[in-house]
Amino acid sequence: MLTFLPEHYLIIGILFLFSFGIIYGLSGNLKYPSFYNNTLYLSIVLLINFVFYTIEDFIHNTIYYNFFFIKDGSTYIIELILTLLTILILITSFFYNKKNNILYWEYPILILFSTISLYYLISSNELISFYFLLEFQSICFYILASYNRKIKKSLESGIKYFIMGSFSSILLILGFSFIYGVSGLTHLEDLFIFFNTVKTKSIQINIGLILILIAFMFKIYAAPFHFWVSEVYHGAPTSSVMFFATIPLLVYFIILYKFYFIFYINNTDVWKYFLTIICMCSLLCGTLGALYQQYIKKLLAYSSIMNMGFTTAAIIIINVSTTIHNINYILLYILNTLNILIIFSNLFHIKTKQNVETIYTFTGYFKQNKLLALLIMCMFYTVAGLPPFSFFFAKLMILTSIMSTTINWIVIPIIISTLIGSFYYIRIVQLISYSTQTQWIWIKPFSYITLFICFSIFLFNLLYIGNSSTFNTISYYIALELYL
Repeated sequence: MLTFLPEHYLIIGILFLFSFGIIYGLSGNLKYPSFYNNTLYLSIVLLINFVFYTIEDFIHNTIYYNFFFIKDGSTYIIELILTLLTILILITSFFYNKKNNILYWEYPILILFSTISLYYLISSNELISFYFLLEFQSICFYILASYNRKIKKSLESGIKYFIMGSFSSILLILGFSFIYGVSGLTHLEDLFIFFNTVKTKSIQINIGLILILIAFMFKIYAAPFHFWVSEVYHGAPTSSVMFFATIPLLVYFIILYKFYFIFYINNTDVWKYFLTIICMCSLLCGTLGALYQQYIKKLLAYSSIMNMGFTTAAIIIINVSTTIHNINYILLYILNTLNILIIFSNLFHIKTKQNVETIYTFTGYFKQNKLLALLIMCMFYTVAGLPPFSFFFAKLMILTSIMSTTINWIVIPIIISTLIGSFYYIRIVQLISYSTQTQWIWIKPFSYITLFICFSIFLFNLLYIGNSSTFNTISYYIALELYL
């Protein structure tokens, strides 16, 4: 098997789909036909074939284009994880797009373009290629945020995402320019040698490193660079939020770890002090900002900010055990957040002909649909970090690993924010199950595929204690590759 085949196969397939859509989807003679289903099925077939090609090439370490891109074992595993999650999103988002009458053929292609850019990002070994790939992926996200062009708030969220994303991109390229101005290098392997042999403490280097970190904090929605997140989540279609709120996070954090070993390993003061401030701000803003939210997606936005406080606390401490627990935490966060978004993307109110968006809509819903209400309650228990669900053990492992380090004092604000944060999750459970108000919600029936996916993820969370070895093995392998 040729080792260059998987990514090339996928990008050629995407370009064929894109060309097909432009030629036939924009044809006036054919009266602008809608072939969303065709592009969706072909996109899923492309991703499934990509999985088989990637598994076939798993044993090889691949080098592309004169060391511009390097793929190791962890890169293959991350690509497989992203591909499987993307397939789930494409399948479940169909029902949301159909009910909201936004079946445009561009959606699956934008998802595929975003996915292929993430594949190349994770293997990028050069600053210029890394920046262009990040910009390409960001443009796809801006379009996805404004995908529902019939609604003004969707267009508004796309514009906000574009403005803030452009600002973070400017900071990133400015940081790269400072690094290049001092070193004259853009290749990551050359920069690794430079930072480990030349003991320089120039102000340009420190400014460049801080700007790079600020740009990444924008990308992972960490405070105080978070003010745009809740509005983008609220205005964008849920089918788009399912993708850009979950899939890129693992890639961004792996890149952060890689950048640490290249840029920050001899500049630990910049790394620790900056990320400690980010951690405290994220815990505070995420916890307090979610207390009075009435919209589901805004609540999840602030919840993601608080969870970024957890992950940045773990990323301050660079050792193998903490990295393993942090990757495990990120994987479980992505899976559980995706499951909640899948559930709410399929809660379509028949009378209002809109998706359910507010918390108080579910007042007394347990009396109406006990099975679905129980699933929603259990998923909120999971993201609250309550036992016996998986997220409890992920948080416990991170806290245990932090306790054995010199910055164990950071555990106290983490525990306080967790206790406060569990309040707004349990409040939803209380509204669903114990409210005395009588309110009947006419929800369209779920598809069997969506129910199967949601209950499968829920059962995994419930049985995580006895089946955690797979996730731990994956996290261990990825972390080990980062340290070798």
